[in-house]
Amino acid sequence: MKKIKGKTIERKGKKGRPLLNIKADEVVALAKLGATNIEIAEFFGCSDDTIVNRFSKNLIQGRAARKIKLREWQWRAAEAGNVTMLIFLGKAILGQSEKSEVTVKGRMYQNKALEEMSDEELILECKKYGIPVPDKLPEKRQG
Repeated sequence: MKKIKGKTIERKGKKGRPLLNIKADEVVALAKLGATNIEIAEFFGCSDDTIVNRFSKNLIQGRAARKIKLREWQWRAAEAGNVTMLIFLGKAILGQSEKSEVTVKGRMYQNKALEEMSDEELILECKKYGIPVPDKLPEKRQG
């Protein structure tokens, strides 16, 4: 072993370039922080091909750990009542969307605004969701 530019170098056999002494756990740590292959390579003073060829499993491991940690933080935010996170996770994991579909008398209404509903449709929607129906509906509504 000998040092070149502050890095410990090992040679295996007599062919090819000497290998840089790059520790796998350091690659994992950098990948976990979100560093790109190029950034990791620049940190160690080698090519990104070297990083990918020698440490692909470590890159995958670090990036997977980062995703798991991010999911943990998202769940904590959702459990704490963060409405934005609850909506995001509902869409991402449960396939929920903001598209609403309402069936009234066998007809389908998609994203129909209250202003566009007839009085009968509005009353049925109120009853469906347990909302008290007002004695008199606003006159400014169309329908």
